[in-house]
Amino acid sequence: MGDSGDSLFYIILLILLFIINSRAIKQYRKKKSNLMLLGLLISILAPVIAILIGLIFVALDKGTGGDGVGGALATAALGWVIVLNGIIYIVIGIILKIKSMISNRKPL
Repeated sequence: MGDSGDSLFYIILLILLFIINSRAIKQYRKKKSNLMLLGLLISILAPVIAILIGLIFVALDKGTGGDGVGGALATAALGWVIVLNGIIYIVIGIILKIKSMISNRKPL
């Protein structure tokens, strides 16, 4: 993808993570869903988002005379970062649930 493709990748990655994280935190603070479910949803939707953006990356790479491999690798990296972001939400949700269960436990 070249130097301009690298900067495009990082810009899209930052925008996506900002949108995903801000929406997830907003939903959690409104008590509409818990972090484990939000993390699972993010992890499930990550490949779909990556494929849609990957179509653009590969087309841009081929349009500049490349073979599309750079766009495909950038897409794979983008998908993995978003999946790992969802997994982090799942782990934080589990920790908060355990903490809540411990603090609400009645003494013997």
